[in-house]
Amino acid sequence: MKKKIFLPLVLLAAAILSLCACGEKPAGGTSASLDKTMLELGVGGSDTLTLTWDGGEPAPGEDPATTYIWTSSDEAVVTVAASGNTATVNGVAEGSATVTVSQGEKQLASCSVTVKASRLSVTVPEGKLVLRKNATVTVKVKGTEELDGDIVWESSDTSIGTVESQGAIARVTAVARGECVIRVRCGGDSAEFTLIVGLN
Repeated sequence: MKKKIFLPLVLLAAAILSLCACGEKPAGGTSASLDKTMLELGVGGSDTLTLTWDGGEPAPGEDPATTYIWTSSDEAVVTVAASGNTATVNGVAEGSATVTVSQGEKQLASCSVTVKASRLSVTVPEGKLVLRKNATVTVKVKGTEELDGDIVWESSDTSIGTVESQGAIARVTAVARGECVIRVRCGGDSAEFTLIVGLN
């Protein structure tokens, strides 16, 4: 009699355990990887890396901004500015470094980064452009034909100088007295020059 009662109980326990196991999901998937395992930048250039899980995003309740640790093996060559599962990688000087992302003490993924001399250049005497207030000049970047991606021009301070992009050519306008940096980026490479705005 006892054996007849014991057998159904064993089967019931096994069924419950099976249901519990089926409902378990690995936090953030079973393994993580970066969208790029190798990256080539020019000095001054940048690109982004994104960490993904084969099972989807990390489990609800985790804070990616605090759980992911991004590091560079040589910050004199490559620096990393991270936000959660994405990071901007910046080329500082020629050389190579490895960017690694970890969670706690566990290394999740890495990317080998090579930094070379920028292939972009803007012809400006001594890297400086001196203009009077309200003056406008046209500048051109060279080397974009060797690179893939959009050409992006930007000013470090639009209250002093603005830049209007027209592809490889840009119009730089002096707004107010002071100094700012005009930078152009394309395909992980960049070039820049200093704009100095004087009096009228």
